[in-house]
Amino acid sequence: MSDSFKVVTQESWFSRIGGAIKGVVVGFGLTAVSCGMLFWNEGRAVKRARALDEGQGLVVTVSADAVQGANEGKLILTNGEARATAPVQEPDFGFTADGIAIKREVSYYQWVEKTNSETQKKLGGGTETVTTYNYVKEWVSSPVSSSNFKEPDGHTNMANVDYKSGSFPAKEVKLGAFALSSNLVNGISGEESVSLTPEMLAQTPFDPNAEANFGKFQLDQGGFYFGMAPTAPNIGDVKVTFKKVPFQTVSVLGKQTSGTIGAYITSNGGELESVRAGVLGKEQFFAAEKSDNETMTWVLRGLGFFLCFVGIGMIFKPISVVADVIPFLGNIAEMGVGFLAFTCATVFSLTSVALGWFAYRPLLSVALLGGVAAAVFAIRQKKAKLAALAPAATGLAGAPQASEQKAA
Repeated sequence: MSDSFKVVTQESWFSRIGGAIKGVVVGFGLTAVSCGMLFWNEGRAVKRARALDEGQGLVVTVSADAVQGANEGKLILTNGEARATAPVQEPDFGFTADGIAIKREVSYYQWVEKTNSETQKKLGGGTETVTTYNYVKEWVSSPVSSSNFKEPDGHTNMANVDYKSGSFPAKEVKLGAFALSSNLVNGISGEESVSLTPEMLAQTPFDPNAEANFGKFQLDQGGFYFGMAPTAPNIGDVKVTFKKVPFQTVSVLGKQTSGTIGAYITSNGGELESVRAGVLGKEQFFAAEKSDNETMTWVLRGLGFFLCFVGIGMIFKPISVVADVIPFLGNIAEMGVGFLAFTCATVFSLTSVALGWFAYRPLLSVALLGGVAAAVFAIRQKKAKLAALAPAATGLAGAPQASEQKAA
């Protein structure tokens, strides 16, 4: 059977209108969610900034060599080498490694459906869509359900074994005399490959000399392989590789509680519990935390604007669908709807941010609301100019006809 085929579908103008009208409801919901998210994000950013400012004024820089009782319950900053007190054990395969955590990465050899669609508008408002389905064999991170394929026959997936990717931290990680909370341990990054050895293979619950219904369990390129031949994989083959988070020097911020560093709660309910690579002083550490807060704020602002743009586009979508009775007019209307959605999304997003600032940073909100007002004024002026040019353009278009009548 061919691994590529095409399907042609038709959609009537009335069906498109119905879909667009249903989309209006979704669009209103999406717009409301985006504006709410933008408002919430400003509060989140301010809360985090104030928590960091408070923490920077309270933090005590300490040595990791000994736990000082005088600092009990205080926010502390310390640095040193983070080490596990015992080797980390892989829970399913049984081997151990020296490090802070073992990370398992599982890949499955599967059929993957790839689609490509091209839609053309037709006179009368309908559309014709040609969808090409291609089926290829690839290594993927999770099993693919072939029952959802457009053409499942001849592309049936299976998996020889069912393991999940995951991270497995050491039971206890210490930085000098301090134990680290699970959140801090999970926050330590940096990975290096673990190359499995025959000795590690012997620690697993599998017999490398036995053949199961899927083939063999064997070592391949430093990892485990479930299948007959790694150089010629079959659908269902699985390979498992491992990495570890090595012992490393870090700087840690948190509350000292009975020899453990964990979350410190500020007066506004903010949580301070962070780990960063290397040796950082107080100013460097908090500067990095504040930079991350600003980056997250702008990422969420961008996401909020995008969702607002999509939502408003869905609200005005029926306009372009109605105009699609004549495809040329529909294309023009679609560009107009896009511009309108962009403009409205800009105004709505700025207003939501300004309201957030008004609730959390009143002085700055005045300037932003002024910018929104200026944007609205500019849009109205542009519309007024276009409206003024329209009669003039009509008069110019009619002038030659008047001249011809007079000559006659």
